Amino acid sequence: MSVKKLASTTKRIEDWRAKYDMAVFEKSFQKWLAELERPEASWTIQDLIDSGADFTAQNLLTKETYRREPKNEMLVGYHAFTVLRGDYHILAQCRQLIQRDPKGCKEAMYLAAWCQWAMCRWPDNSPNSGLVSFNFYNVWNVYGTIIADANEGFIAELADLLRRPEYQCHSEKVMRSTGSVYFDMVLGRTEDDILRVQLEKNLADLERRKGTRRGWLAEVRVILDILDRDEEALDRDLREMIRCHRSNPDNHLCLYALAYAKTAMRRGLEVTVDTEDCPLSLSRPADMDYSGLELPRPKYGFPWERYEAEPSP
Repeated sequence: MSVKKLASTTKRIEDWRAKYDMAVFEKSFQKWLAELERPEASWTIQDLIDSGADFTAQNLLTKETYRREPKNEMLVGYHAFTVLRGDYHILAQCRQLIQRDPKGCKEAMYLAAWCQWAMCRWPDNSPNSGLVSFNFYNVWNVYGTIIADANEGFIAELADLLRRPEYQCHSEKVMRSTGSVYFDMVLGRTEDDILRVQLEKNLADLERRKGTRRGWLAEVRVILDILDRDEEALDRDLREMIRCHRSNPDNHLCLYALAYAKTAMRRGLEVTVDTEDCPLSLSRPADMDYSGLELPRPKYGFPWERYEAEPSP
């Protein structure tokens, strides 16, 4: 059977690269890193309430005033990490696709994951916010740690924080299960035969549905190909994943395919896919050390650090 050729890049990437303005991006970084210098960047919801903050707002249609429920998104520090998380995702793409700097790209992915970790650790997260649940955007950050060759302890902690059952209102159940199975495979927590049974069930569930995204089907098959050590099927299904990603890209890099390719190579399989959105310079396993990387943090400490430092009454 002939294999459809996969283009090495896309017009979307080329257009973005030609038009992207790094100066605007740098201003955003400066603004939100400066916000972390403020004392309020260490606050919790209770600190905000105690400050006398006004939680009233006006309905734009009826002009009636109402009281907003205090939530973490209103906090200076939490909001800064939310914005920086997205900025680091963009920076990772710039480092790889514009500056041709895989090491810098991995560092940016690690920093995005650090911001997600900080958000997950913040007290009083709302189960309904979607910012700390196992949804597609948040889970990017766990895939980012895998692509970045981060240490296993950090990968495990972030994956487990996002998998907390009380925050799963916004998750697609079968794909959440698939992602969870994959993380357990990466972390070596479960035997391959047990993982395979769950993945086969997930694949059957997706195949029975009408209108299931082809990319989801390819994704589950890729993980099964790795477990089955089937290099031919892996190559075919990785390329299908990338094609599906290109039809509706939410990131110029195909993060899922990159992580799966890296996992396959860590298990001794050969991967030949090497495109701009899934380059071997990122998917090939490497030794990385992030101990010297400057991590964003509130000047006056994270909320949990503040409370740990306060003397008992």
